Amino acid sequence: MNTSTISARTAGVAVALAAVATCAIGSAGAAPTPAPKPKPKPASVSATCTSANPMFVVGGQMLTWKVTATVGAPGQILVSATGNAGARDLVLSQFASSASLSWNNTTSGKFGSAKLNGVGPLPTLNKTPITTGKGAVTFNLVIKAGAGSEWIGTQTSTPCVGTITV
Repeated sequence: MNTSTISARTAGVAVALAAVATCAIGSAGAAPTPAPKPKPKPASVSATCTSANPMFVVGGQMLTWKVTATVGAPGQILVSATGNAGARDLVLSQFASSASLSWNNTTSGKFGSAKLNGVGPLPTLNKTPITTGKGAVTFNLVIKAGAGSEWIGTQTSTPCVGTITV
């Protein structure tokens, strides 16, 4: 029996098995498939609500409020609002607005309230920081608007409701 033939065959089988194993496992330098990235949290949310127009109560004219909540500093939201009063309200020099905000952090269970206000040529609420803690925060804002500095014809809005993750 020729032993050199046997060792040549054994070496060939070993090389073939090594090639099959490399193909099954993959090359040593291949990068693993990256994990999917989580969806980014929305930086802001908006909600709308309406109230009767304090200047034109007759005729069903409405103020349409757009409330915006944005993520501020860690554990904080910034809340503001603008009202669209329509072109007929430009006869006034200013509107006065105030709002009561209630919020609930559904992640931590904390809740609270805040007051917002604003005065300007159009109905507005100034951007106000509210410390809510981190997590999902639901908010409910009720706005009162009046015409002029004397608050003629004050009207209260339907609730503006939204949720933001801080």
